[in-house]
Amino acid sequence: MHLSLDQLIFFFVALVALSAGMLSLLGFFGRSWWVFDIFSHFRLQYFLILTASTLIFALGRYTLPTLGVACLAIINLVLILVFYRKIPHPPARGRTYRLLFSNVLGTNKRYEDVLRLIDTTDADIVLLVETTHAWFRALESLDGAYPHRQGSARTDNYGIALLSRLPFSSTEVVTLGPYRKPSIIARLELDGKLLTIVGTHAPPPFDRQSTEIRDRQIAEIIQLIPTLPDPILLAGDFNATSWSKGIRDLLRTGLRDSRLGFGLQPSWPTSNPFLRVPIDHIFVSPGVNILDRRLGPKVGSDHFPVILDFSLD
Repeated sequence: MHLSLDQLIFFFVALVALSAGMLSLLGFFGRSWWVFDIFSHFRLQYFLILTASTLIFALGRYTLPTLGVACLAIINLVLILVFYRKIPHPPARGRTYRLLFSNVLGTNKRYEDVLRLIDTTDADIVLLVETTHAWFRALESLDGAYPHRQGSARTDNYGIALLSRLPFSSTEVVTLGPYRKPSIIARLELDGKLLTIVGTHAPPPFDRQSTEIRDRQIAEIIQLIPTLPDPILLAGDFNATSWSKGIRDLLRTGLRDSRLGFGLQPSWPTSNPFLRVPIDHIFVSPGVNILDRRLGPKVGSDHFPVILDFSLD
């Protein structure tokens, strides 16, 4: 039996749409199997594939496939649009502060690009992860501009550094997760109020074990948040998107995703726009007013930096 070109196109598009639709639905069941949670990360990609398939089916006048695939596209669109809905923010009553967060990539040697980014961003607080001993040496040139520092240099990908123009009221390096990787908890005085800053870096989910380790680290952060004084700003590379089960659990603590009102801003990987997902997060508690959130330029890392302007209410 010979198939016409139109039939071949239909079957190919149907196969692609069915695959994308099934994966997008399985992404809701991440608690059942770690692989399903990985499927949750690609809502934007599913939407684009399903939308293109809907248009092709509509042009071919395939009514039922058009309606079915359109429904799947809308499901993913709803999960995306929540980040673009404008949220009313009270006017800033005090000084505006700027936080720069970046996974600099441990093997990245473009130190000058990162130092230039810090200088041009003019951030008050800088949080960096994957900082090796070489990165710490490069950051020594910022001692004058950022005299207050806390962190841990490591030979693996879990070094972390917090630089501040403002003095710390208190600061400590804590270890989280089964592998006891370093995170930072710091208290800074802003506008006469103390802000708690937490910086962290969770492992990537390569397999079942690494996914469990990532989720256990996020679970420890969830347990930590209620013990910390408000207001709180939590930033880091979580290796999970906002649709992942771990991040959904984290948001139940009362923290708010700083992306809300500013768009998805997918930050990884820099090398492939189609596969890009939002895994670099900044969460805030009530009392922290987000004024602007945006991604910075490429600086040699596989992550885009995140720049956040905020004030305290």
